[in-house]
Amino acid sequence: MKTINLNLRLLLLLAAIVMTTPFVSRAQGSVETAAAAAIVGLVGVSGVVDDVMEKAANEGNYVVFNAASQLRLLIESFRFSTRDIIKSGFDRLDTSQQATFANIQRAIVTLQGAIDQPIENARQSLEEVHQIVNDGLPWMRESAVLRSSPSVVAPSALAEIPFTVRGISLDSANPRLWFGSIEAKRIGLERQQAIFTVPAKVFEREADSPKYVSGLLELSLKKCSWFVFCDTEVVHSELAVLVLPERLASVEISRNTRNEQRIYHERVFSRVFGHDTGDLTRKRCKKKSQGPHDPSYFIDIETLRPAPYKTSCPYPEKGFFGSLHKTFCPDGQFTRAAVRGNGRHSWDIVSKNTAGFTVELCAQSVISKRLSKEHGKISVNLTWKEFKKGDVVGQFEPVQVSEVLNWGSPIQVVLPEDTHAITIKLRYFDGSDAVFDGNFADKYVNASYNFATKQLIVRPKAPSSIAGIN
Repeated sequence: MKTINLNLRLLLLLAAIVMTTPFVSRAQGSVETAAAAAIVGLVGVSGVVDDVMEKAANEGNYVVFNAASQLRLLIESFRFSTRDIIKSGFDRLDTSQQATFANIQRAIVTLQGAIDQPIENARQSLEEVHQIVNDGLPWMRESAVLRSSPSVVAPSALAEIPFTVRGISLDSANPRLWFGSIEAKRIGLERQQAIFTVPAKVFEREADSPKYVSGLLELSLKKCSWFVFCDTEVVHSELAVLVLPERLASVEISRNTRNEQRIYHERVFSRVFGHDTGDLTRKRCKKKSQGPHDPSYFIDIETLRPAPYKTSCPYPEKGFFGSLHKTFCPDGQFTRAAVRGNGRHSWDIVSKNTAGFTVELCAQSVISKRLSKEHGKISVNLTWKEFKKGDVVGQFEPVQVSEVLNWGSPIQVVLPEDTHAITIKLRYFDGSDAVFDGNFADKYVNASYNFATKQLIVRPKAPSSIAGIN
């Protein structure tokens, strides 16, 4: 890549033209100086465009490359059509010719500004350049090349690539086209265009990098004096073509899941279930039930269990029982056993499900060894957790698929059934990015995602459908 400052080069060249032109009429020496400066200026302007084309080719900026290649053809045709006039002095150009030269200067400035813009922004900036190129050389009558297409070639399965040259009076100039040693086959010739077919191997592509290919168009211009003495002048024009790489984009596909999961309440619930038979000596049982604290919640029966619990301390902090307070209530609370009782006692969870559970408590008074009656009594502290049902959306995680999307080779992926959402990230060969989450289309691809079958297809567009590059 050339490192020359493009803006500085252009300014110096144009300054040379402007500074020398006013002295044309003073002396022959000044005329020759002005003519030389004008010729050098035109050559230099072509060099600036070449630098822009080289930078655009290296970066895969096909929009700028296309505009630059067409502008260069216009500059070369302008230089050829005014070669005799410029030799006599730049001010010999007529108003229309000088206006075209001014347009060329303006187009180059626009071109240089567009090279550092994103492709879509550059496309808008270059509309003026395309208009200047389309206006062509309205005063020109002899054969000349003004445009060629395609200037950008994307990979395809075609054995031959159609190539069109547009210009002025081409039908009388026997246009011929070469790429290296291979001559393209001319299949059509009209006054303003010539159509060729070029073997696809001429545009053999690289895997990852754009490739610059140049062709040579030959025009044979017949010049006759008095319509009797004729001579043929052969003129060559370089046609620039940018060959896009095999790789269209790198691909990253991610997905997440949404599953119905338990969302637990932050609190651990508890209840002390108690039963007292009083003075009765016969065994008595009692059932007590418990449901969730809120109708929207459910009980996790796997977490249902007896557990110690804390109550207020039964011993005073000061006085005779102060030592007991320190021993059994270090934090000011007394820890009681999960199950306590007098006499004969038992308990059991007789039924349980997510809607609630039932505890059966049994107790019986007994006569102690001291012949005193001991009341039947039991208490059980049970703890459990409660949850509600809700959808939990997970984090996006990458899917292991092909990391490269090539021209003409779609990517098809069937994602797992529990896929909730997807994200596709494409990094194109030109450095631009695309991020989408389902059906999508841009200048390079069409993507479709079937949410029912979980099938994703990312299909490259046919190269001919990439609007605006030729």
